[in-house]
Amino acid sequence: MSHSADEGRSFSGSTVSNRFDPEAIARIREQAERCEAEGIRLPCCPEAVLGGLADYAHRPAGTALDAEAGELDDVLAPLATVGVASIIGFTETDRQGRLFNAAAVYDEGRVLGVYRKHHPAKGTPA
Repeated sequence: MSHSADEGRSFSGSTVSNRFDPEAIARIREQAERCEAEGIRLPCCPEAVLGGLADYAHRPAGTALDAEAGELDDVLAPLATVGVASIIGFTETDRQGRLFNAAAVYDEGRVLGVYRKHHPAKGTPA
């Protein structure tokens, strides 16, 4: 069975944000606030903390976010008022529907940049 990369997506953010566990976002926020209180300036979350790794998903495209279309901003909006930047791992999709393990730097309510993994695990195609 094939799935479109855009299946189940709403660019207004309502459908996209509902695909991700609100408790995960709450845990990220809690840890970021703790880091802020302790003077840590750049906490780094685990790889694919948002939605998990596509490699292990029943519907890989369902775990992915299109950062260029603003989906990542929509999902991370609850973190906008936290006073530290954060590095947050997620699965990214591009306009051609390709999937990437990625990490975003998020600060002051916006994604500052996204890095895609260039060297996946040994034995997987690049």
